[in-house]
Amino acid sequence: MRIFSDRSAKKSLAPELIEAGRSLLEGVVFERGDHMQDYRLSEIAKACLAAPQSGDTVIAIAGRLKAAAAAYTLSIYDYDQFVMAVFELQPRAALDGFLGGGAEDRKAGLQVIERIALNHDNPLHDVPDAALLAWCEEKPGERYTFMAEVVSYSRGVDKAPPQWTPLARVMLQQAPKPAAVLAIFVARFSPMVWHGSRAVEMEDRARLLDDLVDHPDKELSAFAREKRRELADTVARYRRAEVEEHRDRDERFE
Repeated sequence: MRIFSDRSAKKSLAPELIEAGRSLLEGVVFERGDHMQDYRLSEIAKACLAAPQSGDTVIAIAGRLKAAAAAYTLSIYDYDQFVMAVFELQPRAALDGFLGGGAEDRKAGLQVIERIALNHDNPLHDVPDAALLAWCEEKPGERYTFMAEVVSYSRGVDKAPPQWTPLARVMLQQAPKPAAVLAIFVARFSPMVWHGSRAVEMEDRARLLDDLVDHPDKELSAFAREKRRELADTVARYRRAEVEEHRDRDERFE
């Protein structure tokens, strides 16, 4: 309320108010809440976490939120706007907080991002590509591969077939093992949720590999050709299953 009133009066937020907001966010108990709680925390974050010295606060927030999510004491969907605000305001600290550390810490952070991205926008959309790539370059042997599990690898324009995102293209170019990154992208091609024909959606995603079959990296191009053939078989299997399903449904209604 104080933040809202100062903004309405066109007053700059006092330094002690900003510090109080950071302290409040560091100590918040993440539990099952509601969208108003998400909104309130997001507004406090936007007012108090923009300063460079807020990085440690963001790392602390990420640790507490990951622990609560891993313990299932909250629904991460109740905090999606807050998480996205944190990534937008402090991308580097958010990457360190959610995806840094050891394997278990990283797994918990990946799950937070995956759950939000499944039903909402991907929080990583608010991280500039250059910042994310620079972060990967600090530990390229491990970060490119696990980031491939959560970054958006494709985008569509209107009804046009999907295209590789600029970020995915650079990752396939700069990663120490491009084929390993591509393998993770391909593993994500099978849609978890789809509208209409699953075969059509799968075929659209499989076409992304057509851009890579003649890639200068011989290992990458060979892998793309192999997976393109495998996916063609998978799509054909999906189509047969859909035809059978439609036939069975029609017979039931006759």
